[in-house]
Amino acid sequence: MAKVRGIANWASVQSPNTTYEPVYQVDLTVSEDSAQALKDLGLTVKKTDEGFVCKFKRKQFKADGTENKKPTVVLADKSPFDGLVGNGSEVIVQFSTYEWKNKFGSGISADLQGVQVINLVEYRAGDGEEFEDLSGGDDDEVIGGAPTKAPAPKKPTKDEFDDDLPDVL
Repeated sequence: MAKVRGIANWASVQSPNTTYEPVYQVDLTVSEDSAQALKDLGLTVKKTDEGFVCKFKRKQFKADGTENKKPTVVLADKSPFDGLVGNGSEVIVQFSTYEWKNKFGSGISADLQGVQVINLVEYRAGDGEEFEDLSGGDDDEVIGGAPTKAPAPKKPTKDEFDDDLPDVL
């Protein structure tokens, strides 16, 4: 078992992300030294504008259909945490590595076993709180205004012009 410290993004550690196959996951932005240590373990680390990112995952269900144990999530003092981990939270991820092979290839991945939240950034859903009451018409802090003229009409394509031409010239 290993641990790595970094900044969490797209953390689905309390409930699985169900966009595709249900999976607990966190994308962790790590230092260059940590990135090299993760690469030395055989894990994939990508260089992004934000830094070095490694994905940690645990499928909700095993291949035989039984449910995997949910990752443990605790606060800095090791007390249980059941809240949502927002983007930018400083965390320590506990993981183990495993080898995999399928028809597309093979590799090494990181099994997400737990997360310790060191510095929580509260998760904020797009619940409307970030907007202000503009019923008085004051939108000075909004960039730009509403469009003032309709979009230009669509130009006909070559095929649309051809319909008006005789079949033989």
